[in-house]
Order: sequence, then C-alpha cells, then structure tokens
Amino acid sequence: MAEGVVGIARAFMGAGARSVLVSLWGIDDEATIEFMKSFYHYLAEGKPASESLNLAMKSLRESDKFRDIKYWAPFSLIGDDVTFDFMAKERDK
Repeated sequence: MAEGVVGIARAFMGAGARSVLVSLWGIDDEATIEFMKSFYHYLAEGKPASESLNLAMKSLRESDKFRDIKYWAPFSLIGDDVTFDFMAKERDK
C-alpha cells in the first residue's frame, strides 16, 4: 500500500503541490478528525508542516482514546516542509 501512497503523492506534487500529508494505512475516522484538527491548528499558528505533524501525532499519543500506535503512526509528510501565512490575504487588503 505504501507504494500507492507515494505514487499518489507524486501525482499531487507533479500538479504543483509543494507538500502532501499521507496516511500509510487506513485508520479510524474519528482519530483522523482529531489528528487533522490538531495538525491544521498548528499550521494556522504558523508552525512548519513537519512540526505541526509531530505535535498532532503527540496530541493523539497523549489522548486517552487514540494513544495506540495504530492511530497516530501512519501519517507521513512528503515534500517540502512548508509554512503557511493564513493571514497574508487579510494584511494585503
């Protein structure tokens, strides 16, 4: 399955994405929701994607419900370690 994930990530990157967050295996929907909330929270704070990934994984590891490795370990970042400035559009107005 990992080969397919890398192939899909390459397709996104070939289309112009600088970075792709992938899951190496299917996981619980509820765990994914919690992971993504945490990941994007840290990205919105201006943290790099790699740090956001690590902090989101840590958040699941420290939770009562999703501490099992099967919930937090499959996520991987492929590509650049991007940082987003979500407020740039507001400042440019």
